[in-house]
Amino acid sequence: MDDRSDIGTRDLDAATLKRLKPARLVAIDDGGNVTSIAISGNRNRWERTARTARAFFAQGARIEARDAKDNVLWVFEDETLDAQVPEGSGGKVSSDVAGLLTLMLRGQDHACERIIAIIKPTLDAHVEMHRTMADRLNAHEKMFSLTLRELYDATIAKAEADSKTMDGPSDGIVGAMLAKIVSTDMAPNGGK
Repeated sequence: MDDRSDIGTRDLDAATLKRLKPARLVAIDDGGNVTSIAISGNRNRWERTARTARAFFAQGARIEARDAKDNVLWVFEDETLDAQVPEGSGGKVSSDVAGLLTLMLRGQDHACERIIAIIKPTLDAHVEMHRTMADRLNAHEKMFSLTLRELYDATIAKAEADSKTMDGPSDGIVGAMLAKIVSTDMAPNGGK
């Protein structure tokens, strides 16, 4: 019997099959379903058999090379798939699915990077715009406060001047009342 230590569990190719010389191959899927893969006596049989077996293998099936007495000569399986199975999934992920998931995740990462690259300048511009708007709002608030203060001071000054120029007894009282009303209602913070 020849040494098979150099054959890996994933080396499902024509050269390996030719070396093992199995009478047939058996594909066993995750559900335990068994499919026999016949090996014809035609020319290129190992290439055709390997191609058929790889199709089952790509779907996550374990391939057994068996002799004429149905003894297992070799088992081809992908042990790396168990490491890629998400926790709690309860089973193996076929190499096709694992490859597609990897491609999908890479595509999503690339798409997210592109979206961020496209949107970031816009977001930065919006942040700057909001800062500018906040600064302008503060400036308007200060201007309004100063304008209100000037209006208040001018109204009080006019009321005091008018109260001094009035001749009648009620003119002084009205002027004082007007000054009191203006000072409490129009003054910033209620005249306090």
